[in-house]
Amino acid sequence: MSVVVKCINQIRSMGLKHWQFRAFLEEIESEYEDVLYFTKVRCLNRGNVLKRFFELRAEVKAFMERDGVAVPVLSDPKWLMDLAFLVDITHELNVLNKKLQGQGQLVSAAYDNVRAFSTKLVLWKAQLSQTNLCHFPACKALVDAGTPFSGEKYVDAIVKLQEEFDHRFADFKTQRATFHIFADPFSFDVQDAPPELQMELIDLQCNSDLKAKFREVSGKADKLGQFLRELPPSFPELSRMFKRTMCLFGSTYLCEKLLSTKNFNKSKYRSRLSDDHLQAILRVSTASSLKPNVAQLWQQGVGKRSHVQKNRSCSSMFFHVQNCSCSEEPFMFFNVYSCSEEQFMFKRTLIRPSLTQTLPPAAPR
Repeated sequence: MSVVVKCINQIRSMGLKHWQFRAFLEEIESEYEDVLYFTKVRCLNRGNVLKRFFELRAEVKAFMERDGVAVPVLSDPKWLMDLAFLVDITHELNVLNKKLQGQGQLVSAAYDNVRAFSTKLVLWKAQLSQTNLCHFPACKALVDAGTPFSGEKYVDAIVKLQEEFDHRFADFKTQRATFHIFADPFSFDVQDAPPELQMELIDLQCNSDLKAKFREVSGKADKLGQFLRELPPSFPELSRMFKRTMCLFGSTYLCEKLLSTKNFNKSKYRSRLSDDHLQAILRVSTASSLKPNVAQLWQQGVGKRSHVQKNRSCSSMFFHVQNCSCSEEPFMFFNVYSCSEEQFMFKRTLIRPSLTQTLPPAAPR
């Protein structure tokens, strides 16, 4: 990884050399226009940087040699095979990382993805020992080009990765039965359940009405959570277990999203943004379940006042809102409930595009 970062920094650190490299790629009609910068902050950046560098390895080597900088490892078949293996593994880790992200994901679903990846590691270990590279496209490309391959070294790397996963997620294994009951309480074996849940689990599995409702919401995280929260009072232990499981955080995705939204909005270009406005923006951007009642807002008298106001900061705020990668409706909610003097102007600007069909006429003055 250090060689890759060094080559990328040497290409992109100086503007002239970076321009020459991009012109070189354009001249030879390369598939890509540039290499990617590496940063440790972004979790998916490592895999993307390695993949781009591997696919541009011949172009980088030719450019560095033309510039008078020799990189011997780019001609070493063993180092290139190590790089290819790292590219394939980091790609699979990025796929797992994306599966663990997302709003509204329950911890049981996240643990299922982790167990699936652990099972894949077992499969890859067996295939690498047999020199089967069907799931390692970068390594397979080098082998097809005549590069020798030895699977024993990479089998040891898979074993270490498997041990690391087992160590990191050891606490989840103790809750495996709880996750299975949470995911499908109607097909779980009662004998494997904790003693305090067995009687209630039998009553639940024999309840035809609840079983039919569960089949309707199966696969829908929001509706499944509502179903589990609204169990009848005759299932106190199951309800307590379901609520406790739903409160577990499967990942830090929501925290990272909140911090990213805060850093994006509270910048030097928005120095007049108050704490109340920032709090409203963060609330709306992280809570996708909030829906504005536009018709009710219109009935309350949005159209009864003049929208001419001499406040340029309001207009500036509107354009910053438009630059956000968010839908228009949540910001209607923000503008209505968080602004004071510029409240009406925000409403008028954001609601007006849909007035012709969805809103009732304004009340007479």
